[in-house]
Amino acid sequence: MASIQKSGGVKRRACVNCTVGKAKCSPHSSEICERCHRLDKECVYLNVADKRKSPGSNSRVKLLEKRVEGLVSLLTNPSQQSTASPDPLTQTPRQTPGLETQPQQFLRASQGPQSQPYSIPSSSSIGVASLTQLSPPTSDAGSAWVPRPPDVVDRGILSAEAAHELLQTFRNKAIHHFPFVVLPHHANLHSVRKDTPFLFLCIMATMMVKDCSLQRQLGEEIRTQAYQRIMMGREKSMDLLQGLLVHVAWYQYQLQPQKQQMLLMTQLCVNLVYELGIEKCPRARSQTMTASIIGPSDIHITLSNSTEVRALLGTYYLTATFTTKLKKRSLMPHTKYMKQAGQWLSERKEYPTDELIPYLVDIQELSRRIHDTFSFDNLGNIDPVAGPVTESITKFHLAEIDALQRSIPQALMQNATLALEFPAIRAMIQESALFDELWFGSDASPASMYPAARTTLTWDSMQSYKLLLKGLVEYPNDEAFYLTFSTFSKLCSVLSWLAKLVNIALGPSKNSDSSMAQPTSHPWAAMIAGDVELRNLVRQAQHKLNCMSADIASGSAEPDSMTTFSILVGSALSVYDKQLQEYQRSSQQQAPAQPLLSHPIPTGVEVGEFPQLYPVLPPDAATLDFFGNLMPQFLDDNAGFQLDAFQDMIWDRFLDDAILLP
Repeated sequence: MASIQKSGGVKRRACVNCTVGKAKCSPHSSEICERCHRLDKECVYLNVADKRKSPGSNSRVKLLEKRVEGLVSLLTNPSQQSTASPDPLTQTPRQTPGLETQPQQFLRASQGPQSQPYSIPSSSSIGVASLTQLSPPTSDAGSAWVPRPPDVVDRGILSAEAAHELLQTFRNKAIHHFPFVVLPHHANLHSVRKDTPFLFLCIMATMMVKDCSLQRQLGEEIRTQAYQRIMMGREKSMDLLQGLLVHVAWYQYQLQPQKQQMLLMTQLCVNLVYELGIEKCPRARSQTMTASIIGPSDIHITLSNSTEVRALLGTYYLTATFTTKLKKRSLMPHTKYMKQAGQWLSERKEYPTDELIPYLVDIQELSRRIHDTFSFDNLGNIDPVAGPVTESITKFHLAEIDALQRSIPQALMQNATLALEFPAIRAMIQESALFDELWFGSDASPASMYPAARTTLTWDSMQSYKLLLKGLVEYPNDEAFYLTFSTFSKLCSVLSWLAKLVNIALGPSKNSDSSMAQPTSHPWAAMIAGDVELRNLVRQAQHKLNCMSADIASGSAEPDSMTTFSILVGSALSVYDKQLQEYQRSSQQQAPAQPLLSHPIPTGVEVGEFPQLYPVLPPDAATLDFFGNLMPQFLDDNAGFQLDAFQDMIWDRFLDDAILLP
């Protein structure tokens, strides 16, 4: 029996037979082991070097090196792809026309998923065929890069010069009213289109304030892309979040009564914030510490991306604004990190408008606390609150508002959006005077329902209405187009508060006794009826909206946003005047009524004869489309359009806080 050995190797400790049989290999002699001797088998030892060495190892290394060299040469000189030799490892043939080489597949895979073109629903309201018929982008054969989908400039909807002008308008005008999305200093038309295509689309749609039809068409494209990319494609990016913030901030240009999706779009912004993880401090994101233990001195270290910070605070600002106006629960809580982030932006002053951000956020945070304190979203289920308690809470919040306003530099108070926030939030806290549920005590007598504090609060609320309306009326029309939806929604808030106040004071008295010869007038009736300035400001606001609407080009029967607001203001004003006229007629026929209160009531200017200055709502096609399916109930075959019924319906919706315009 012989052993097989080769010189230059190290002998194994076990022979082949023992290794296969997993048995102990003990030497019997220098050439055979005990087990092979006992079993009379040939004992063979292999050298370690012979076992580990692969016959083709050297050639495989050379082939791998050759393949790497080939990839490098293809990257540096793509023209050699057609003459590249086949890969010996994968047996890939030479490239033929129409086939993609292995290096190109590698490059395409390394880029990750690419954006796909999106289509939007077809519309016949305007003749922009290229907007509704998007074709997939084409590329040169053999190209390793997938181009971005064509934008409004590529499709010829806007020229490069017009798009550049709209970007500059956003930079110079719009940013002062919504400072949460800014374009970098170095950004130009080319870089914005390339790096943030969705934000570019939203800016273009928002800044087309004078072209209602095209603006709404682009709005449809925005919503389609948002649905496909976020809901279907599960995409999350800062480009999407910033674009949606711009879209929601100026949502008045996409508003369609009974079809509005403002809360849905706002919820998408909140979801993107959480998906991107920017609601947390960067140090908390890495799970090294939580946001709750970050001290003020850590903010300069942890905050590194001002774009993310602005997007986070902008999302909170919009959600707090709209949920408070609609009397809904908050979609997003205010955190300590948000407070620190706003202060950091204000101190850093990367952009001049950064100083506005902490104050705008603080106002909305205070509005949310006021809303939750009085449970405006569910007044029917609150516990009875005595008048003194409501008065104390109201005074406390009004003191907070005054302190916040005093802390703002006077230069910043020149900003219309910031300045109009204060009469609006004061009117909000003063709205508590309109709800009996907040003033009933154990004694439900009429005198206890209307104490002096409640009457004074009502008078102050009317002054807040006038300050807000006056600020809107005096703001230049050309600049007013760039006020955000948050500011225009405050106009609807004034109409809602005014409708409730007029209905309480001038409507049928709840405390009248049918057995009495003369009904008792409401203690606030003289105060409401005597304020001529308030009615005139409402008329001026409608006139301003009509003037702005005249500058908007529309190619469809559907009214533009300013006409929509004008219809609402005119309807509320019409019913307001009719109730006031009815009150004046009844007052002239009755003997002077005894007031319910012994203290004097502040009154305004004496009421005289006033004309109907508001324009009559025309029963044309545009009007009929205003409320869609609701309009046929106001049509009469004999009398035509029932204007009074339509205006009464708008008034009732203001009373119920159910108006679809937030």
